[in-house]
Amino acid sequence: MSSPLLLVLTLLTPAGSDSVYGAVNDAITGAPVVGVRVETEAGGPSALSTPGGVYSLATLPTGPQSLKFSRPGYDSLQLRVVVPSGSSLHLDVELQPVPVALPQLEVATTGGRHAGDLTSPGGDSLEIGLRRFRRDSLWSDPLVTSDDPLLAAATSTDAASQTGLSTTLHVHGGSGDQNLVLLDGLPVYGTMHLGGTSGLLNPDAVADVDLHSAVPPASLGGRLSSTVELHLLAPPGDRPLRMTGAWDATSVRQLVEGSFARGAGSLLVSGRQSYRGVFAQDGDGWRNNGFHDLLARGTFASRGDEIRLYLLNTGDRLSFPAADPLEQNNGGSPNGVRNRFSWSSNTAGAVWTRSRPNGPTLTTRLWSASSAAGIAWSPVAGSVQVGSGLHEIGINSELLIGAGSARQRLGVSLQRTEAAYEMSSTTASARFHAAPAILSAFVEDRRTLGRWSTLAGLRATSVDATELTFEPRLSIRYRLAPAVTLSAGAGRVHQYVQSMRNEESLLDHAFPAELPVTLGASGLGPARSDQVSAELETRIGPGFTLTVEGYARRFNGLLVPAATSAAPFAISLPPLASGHAEGLKLQARYSRNSWESRASLGLGSTQRDLGSSEFFPASLRSRWATAGIARRFGQGTSVRLAGTVSDGGPTSLLQSGVEWQSPGGIGASGEISGSPQEILGPLNGARLPIFFRTDLGLTREWPIGVAGRAGRLTTAFTVTNLFNRANVLGYVQDGSGRRPLLFPSRSLIAQIGWAF
Repeated sequence: MSSPLLLVLTLLTPAGSDSVYGAVNDAITGAPVVGVRVETEAGGPSALSTPGGVYSLATLPTGPQSLKFSRPGYDSLQLRVVVPSGSSLHLDVELQPVPVALPQLEVATTGGRHAGDLTSPGGDSLEIGLRRFRRDSLWSDPLVTSDDPLLAAATSTDAASQTGLSTTLHVHGGSGDQNLVLLDGLPVYGTMHLGGTSGLLNPDAVADVDLHSAVPPASLGGRLSSTVELHLLAPPGDRPLRMTGAWDATSVRQLVEGSFARGAGSLLVSGRQSYRGVFAQDGDGWRNNGFHDLLARGTFASRGDEIRLYLLNTGDRLSFPAADPLEQNNGGSPNGVRNRFSWSSNTAGAVWTRSRPNGPTLTTRLWSASSAAGIAWSPVAGSVQVGSGLHEIGINSELLIGAGSARQRLGVSLQRTEAAYEMSSTTASARFHAAPAILSAFVEDRRTLGRWSTLAGLRATSVDATELTFEPRLSIRYRLAPAVTLSAGAGRVHQYVQSMRNEESLLDHAFPAELPVTLGASGLGPARSDQVSAELETRIGPGFTLTVEGYARRFNGLLVPAATSAAPFAISLPPLASGHAEGLKLQARYSRNSWESRASLGLGSTQRDLGSSEFFPASLRSRWATAGIARRFGQGTSVRLAGTVSDGGPTSLLQSGVEWQSPGGIGASGEISGSPQEILGPLNGARLPIFFRTDLGLTREWPIGVAGRAGRLTTAFTVTNLFNRANVLGYVQDGSGRRPLLFPSRSLIAQIGWAF
């Protein structure tokens, strides 16, 4: 069954060789539809949509064309388009499952590459280093082993340790506290759950994640390394109730979404709960080593005004014996003494957007965000108690004016961030508290003139109406040829909240929560980063993209908790350090019909300078290579094979007895025991051997019916560390000599998802 539609769309933005591209989604569930045949009426080029629902038709003649979208189980869709001269047409459509009526047509009018490209900028932004991770495209990406876009961002070549075990993001040589996390523009304190097993939010509620990994626009500020923008699913309009969920070896999750008032309002509720211990030892369960998250959003729209209300709550718990059995036999901590960690994050807020056709758009946000953490740490001698809390209230407003080749954005933000950090032991105690008021204003201008495009901005910040800082930003893009683009950018960023968590501790791989202190605590000043970035991108034939990116960054005013203790937290206010980071990356991507492949090579250097001493952070290896390939077989089945190799990882040699088993897949929850407190030799003075890992994944979609409604069941299986290589996480020096701590052996990860 088909219905002709007429669409005339001309895009002014030059693009590569693809004439028509876009995504095909299920009109009921919103999920991508794989195996849709896209063809021209005249018998010209044809294509099949990938597992991410993405299609691409190359080298179509300019002018009117008739396109047909068809797949068994769905109503066919036929429409007329006009292919513009010298640019590409971005066309997203929805297909209705049989026998429901034909879908509405959704069209995106931005030029350039589609947002599903995991290694490409999102939308039509001119920003260098902007990467978008769409959840509905993750299973088609060969380098991703999860449908969680936040995990995909954390393990990307822009933000990963290149080891596959990261509890936070380390972007271009930065530390975990240098990432600003925004939920539809509202601040969130946290990125990962316990052990980096999952992102902070149920991924079913997330449409995509934008990672600003290089020079950010002036509208973003407050963190040195990156901004992570989490975008929730768009309100469902007048669609009926939608339910999506999944089960894996650690947790179960569910999302319920529906509309009311004839589509003017909607409600989204999302939750997740672990049901087994992530690091479970001696019978531990999820009550000692588990996590949860709960998210609710309500929306209401009327005549160009939209109000969204948000509520987010997350919580994590980690508990393990304070000494391993060998250490207990040698007079260490007795049985029953445990190290205990708990942390939580909360955000409540409202977003009001007012827009008029061909007029400016005004967005105002009001929020209250907080985080809390408690630690009971029991080394061989004595015990330590740590408490950390942060509470922030704020408001900001942004105005977007202009359209087409010239746009301006300006805004103002006011927030009060109160943070307290307390540490007490049998021999010492410390407390750091401050509550600065931070006022920021920015102006930003974006222009396109011929082959040149610029994004210029200035951000000014005042702290407690005294200290004033300025942050200029500039990005320039020049199109050398229709398929070749050169970009460069430079900018300055300041940070006013830093962390007392020791990222060089072994426990960093399990405990991701920040322990914040703010500007003014014991005279702490702002940290600063200056960065330059450059990127050359070329499209070499249909579906093949090659990108070369380089960056250089200089840091000042950084807290270095590792200089005060080998414990997972600072025992006093750490000294300030400077540092630098440089890197060069070569990335290639091929996407054509049923094939999807990606590869990258990278070189990086990161250093921290503490007066006359220096060390290299363990978060980034200096050399790495990744490669992966995915192939779709039939309708709804895809196979992925990926490999990672990296070298140059520093580590500290631990002196105390520690046992560590990393969490794996089914039947491997991981174990920890011991209290690493001291190191032998200099900080990160040892080197890890080469890391090598290969993963093999299989994903299958099954159409189902639930209570007369069309639905979908997804099964995903991944064998990690296929060749069972013994990769080394770190070393412990004990009576038997240097003993390695290992990553997971070969493991099976399984997930079952549903949508209806």
